[in-house]
Amino acid sequence: MMPWICPENHEDSLQTLKGTDAKFCMGHFEIAGFAMYRGMPSEGGLDRGIFRKFSHTFSGHYHHKSSSDDIYYLGNPYELTWQDYNDPRGFHLFDFTNRQLDFIENPYRMFERLEYTDKEVEPIDLDQLDLKDKYIKLVVLEKTDFYKFDKFIQKLYNKGCHEIKIVEDF
Repeated sequence: MMPWICPENHEDSLQTLKGTDAKFCMGHFEIAGFAMYRGMPSEGGLDRGIFRKFSHTFSGHYHHKSSSDDIYYLGNPYELTWQDYNDPRGFHLFDFTNRQLDFIENPYRMFERLEYTDKEVEPIDLDQLDLKDKYIKLVVLEKTDFYKFDKFIQKLYNKGCHEIKIVEDF
């Protein structure tokens, strides 16, 4: 287990990583080349070569779950920002005997994106959606009937959403 590497412990941490005979490494690392968020790779950070000696390196820090070689970014267990939207969240179980890493997906989501068009008789069947306490981004693709839109927005508020952001891009 490694501490957060900061300027005050940087050299000592690197020496510890080089000198250990541990098979596994766990920490909160910034490793160059891994995605901080989906589609946003980190340019800076530690060289991944430092971790080649370990059979498995597990890290937090980046929100997006990813892996390369024997380095595993475990990601966040739940959504924190819109950057995390529609990116699987959960936790992991690691079996030290067979060295298998299992991902347990979190079924709960904080953010929902909906698309509205009033061409449909009922734009979105809100009765089928659990939106209570969620952050909603409503993307309006087409709005020709303003009364129908206002009724829809009221139904959306009645679902108990925490916040509704309306994005209109005609």
